[in-house]
Amino acid sequence: PVTDPRPSEFVSNKEIQTIEKIFVQDRLASQTTSSSTNTEYIRFEQVESGHSGKKFQMKVIDPVFVNPNTVVNVALILRHIGITCGLKRYGGDKRRWLFVCCDGLPYGMVRKAVSDFFYCVTCKMDLVGKEALEAHKENDSTQFCNTIREFDWVVPIIGDGHYEMNLMRSFMDLKWDVCMKELAKRMGWRSESAQQSAKKGYDNHKLWQMIMVYFIGTMLEMLHPYVRKCVEAKLQPTPEDFIGHYSHERCQASVNFDMWFQLVFKYAFGIVNFRAGVRRGNWRLVDAARFMTRDLFHGRNHPKYQEIEIFHDFLQRSSPPEIRDFMNTYVSVTKSGHPSRGQGFDFLLEEENRSIKKWISRGVASDQDWQNVIRNKDHLQQIYDMMSQILDISDGAASSKIIDLSAAITEWRICMRENVTLFEEGHDFVTLSGEDLDFGFLHFAEEAERKRGYRILEHFLNQPYPDATIRQPIFITASERQESTRLEKSTINTIALKIEDLINQLSDSTMREEFHQRYIKQVKRKPKAVYIAFFTELEGILQGLVAQAPDEME
Repeated sequence: PVTDPRPSEFVSNKEIQTIEKIFVQDRLASQTTSSSTNTEYIRFEQVESGHSGKKFQMKVIDPVFVNPNTVVNVALILRHIGITCGLKRYGGDKRRWLFVCCDGLPYGMVRKAVSDFFYCVTCKMDLVGKEALEAHKENDSTQFCNTIREFDWVVPIIGDGHYEMNLMRSFMDLKWDVCMKELAKRMGWRSESAQQSAKKGYDNHKLWQMIMVYFIGTMLEMLHPYVRKCVEAKLQPTPEDFIGHYSHERCQASVNFDMWFQLVFKYAFGIVNFRAGVRRGNWRLVDAARFMTRDLFHGRNHPKYQEIEIFHDFLQRSSPPEIRDFMNTYVSVTKSGHPSRGQGFDFLLEEENRSIKKWISRGVASDQDWQNVIRNKDHLQQIYDMMSQILDISDGAASSKIIDLSAAITEWRICMRENVTLFEEGHDFVTLSGEDLDFGFLHFAEEAERKRGYRILEHFLNQPYPDATIRQPIFITASERQESTRLEKSTINTIALKIEDLINQLSDSTMREEFHQRYIKQVKRKPKAVYIAFFTELEGILQGLVAQAPDEME
């Protein structure tokens, strides 16, 4: 056992820097000189950049003044986009298909509009829903009609910015009771409200910093015995030897080490790689990161992003090479041309929204105000830039900053070093605070993949789930499983009342009606296990909506 918890005792600072350079994706202390006068911090410079160096030009079209909270309104927006962008479906001559980027609830509505809106070319008639299509086909006078899907030109893609945000929040949900609660305390999140803020990830930048502290600190602690062994044997430590030989043997010998290894080098590392791939426009790294982290959505309660992950993967695998190549080329874009400042289209649109809002006067703007500002935005920006140059006013553009997390990483390593048996075999399977972990958490990855497989069968083959546990989250702690057991001891009427109460708490009327219909058609008069699974799913959705509300994500 190590009596001194300070991490500097086992290797020199030079050796620590060497290991960080080998293993860590985000160099927190690297700087490169871009010119003789400016020193610029280039993030993820070790990753090959897919950006061409050209500045991405954006054009904002006229808005559609409807609330996109129903499929019918979403169809109006898609039709407006198609007409404005010159789709051949609407008489244009520019495009046959178009990417439409959206996130969360809008993504599901766009997919539903694609599948439910038909157009009869012969009768010049709109048909909404498959029932209307079948009724139209059964009419003797229309048996030779030619019907098409109106929005078959839409290629829906997810906004990578919100995808990453939900990945991090899913990771925090998974790891909170295991160790992140203790890490949050060490980083100053001590009050009950601060703890909730940290757990829900209200501040995306601080959430990223917390995950980086966990990732780097835990990784270096897991590397500690390996590096020490190499130093004593006068061998050069390498990633290949650590991953392929040393870690494989430790995972076979220690259940605890295997669990922590998966959480660090699969899920946390996948999140880091996802950001690195987006920033550098490296689609191969982004795809690899999606594959590494998809269990985070399927192991717990994240129904919207479970569907998004499945259909995005299906889209990439089934698209023609031309569409797939185009998708890979524009996996992220950069407005400045900088090789490390790529971002998803959703965050790009949010930037545009902020730049538009600064020209809107205070108070409730009319539709005409919005349209006038959007149509003249480029001219207003040119005037602003000219006046800033004349008056020598800085535009205040933020550049990448070096955030020194070394003190927090050291504190986290000390916290882990105090638990010297954390990675050892033969010790209790517990959280960092000593709470018993659930036995199902040992097989989190396998169980998450099993759930994902049945969800694929449901979406594509309409095959029902074999049992209600598919909808239930994988339990993390023993107390969480006990809480679920309490529901099993409740009567169906009691659970039904709780379900109705949760449905009424949904603020979105469309979502409320959707879950009400699902409850009537899929849950009522079914076994108790179905009620419990539906209640657990609905509870998880409500928790996710509360977490997203401060950022106005959806």
